[in-house]
Amino acid sequence: MLVFCLTLPAADVIVRILNEAGMNVFQISFIRSFGIVIILFPWLIYKKEAYIKKKYWLLYAMRSLCFFSAILIWLSILKYVHLSDLYAVGFTAPLFTTALGVLFLKEKMTWVKFLGLIGGVTGAMIVIRPGFRDVNPYIWFALISAIGWSVAMVITKFLSNTQSQIKLTGFLSLSFIPLTMFVAIPNWITPNFEQWKLLILVTLFTILSHLALVESFKRAPLTVLTPIEFMTLLFSAILGWVFFKEQLDMISVIGGLTIFVSASFSTLMTKNKNKSRGKVDA
Repeated sequence: MLVFCLTLPAADVIVRILNEAGMNVFQISFIRSFGIVIILFPWLIYKKEAYIKKKYWLLYAMRSLCFFSAILIWLSILKYVHLSDLYAVGFTAPLFTTALGVLFLKEKMTWVKFLGLIGGVTGAMIVIRPGFRDVNPYIWFALISAIGWSVAMVITKFLSNTQSQIKLTGFLSLSFIPLTMFVAIPNWITPNFEQWKLLILVTLFTILSHLALVESFKRAPLTVLTPIEFMTLLFSAILGWVFFKEQLDMISVIGGLTIFVSASFSTLMTKNKNKSRGKVDA
């Protein structure tokens, strides 16, 4: 999950650089998705996994549409909002995800996990400071993106019980190709050599982030993982400062530390409780 938390904003940094250079987000997404398919599908064919059983068609389609809407909205507002603010608002998604996980996946909400989520939200609110400064109107689009993302995450969690992470990543990218090509091709800008290097890098980051995310889903419930996801806020704030000179003030640092402590507390306490339960069972 920590690998996912670092590679996701790193990919967004590259997308923003390309977008500010004049390349639209549909073209970036099209090229990235095409690259992922080229890399992953030979493996899926070799493992005889390059197909989807009929009973999963609807879930795959719903997952693709939710991810597509969430990601395209997210990428479209990248250059209008500070990365730290964008991710802070985006962290309403773990709240939706955890709630949906409890409702539909029958996961248990313990007091430790609840405190971890509350701590993460508190840290995010420290960064945003609603009511104490002007709110960028584009921030509200991040909330819409978060809702679509959370639904897609719950579907991914459900599918990860039977589907491999490479298969989930490969077919998601395959679905993005027709969804983006009709806008990407008419507005195509031929990338130069430096831009191709960035496009290859963002493709690799995206593959790594998706594989890490699905692998984490296989190993732990959403209610354990979502507090850790708040670490993305800290990483995005640092990357925004390094690449775009976005100011990282002390209050934002305090918010990031609050998120880190909350995530660590929730994870370590849950792990210790599981170990203790295992010893008792033994």
